[in-house]
Amino acid sequence: MKVTTLRLPEAMYEALNAEAEAEEMSLSEYIREILRERENTQENTQPNTTEYDDRLRELEQRLADLENQVSTPDAPRGVGDGHADPKGESGETDVVEWVRENQPVSRSEIVAAFRDEIDDRGIKPDSWWRRHARPALEEAGGEFTRNVGWEFGESGGVYDPTTEF
Repeated sequence: MKVTTLRLPEAMYEALNAEAEAEEMSLSEYIREILRERENTQENTQPNTTEYDDRLRELEQRLADLENQVSTPDAPRGVGDGHADPKGESGETDVVEWVRENQPVSRSEIVAAFRDEIDDRGIKPDSWWRRHARPALEEAGGEFTRNVGWEFGESGGVYDPTTEF
């Protein structure tokens, strides 16, 4: 070991001396213990290079590009993948026509008949039923009767004004 003289402010010397006494060590032993336990800041520090600054500029530019893409979409409003609009595809009219031809039918029969369409859309059968088929049937005037199934009234859901008078 090499002997070193260490000059400290008086208040710091008093504080270190009190801490050393509390640990039951001499002042020299206590200071050596502190120095051994300190973090080696050189191991955790990267050399000063421009790589970090360059990487930061690249990320900022990429973020700006992504924000511009989000704020100015290429597609006109209302154009999407077809899955966002629950009534955006013609499959709902097919459901109504199929139920009219095969009434009364249960929900499971409807889902089974349109299994291929459901798989093509990539959604769960329950979601397809709640978002597409059931709303289309209700909108077209279809009615569900427990223990019977889905069916349309006598006129098949078509309004005939001559029957009112």
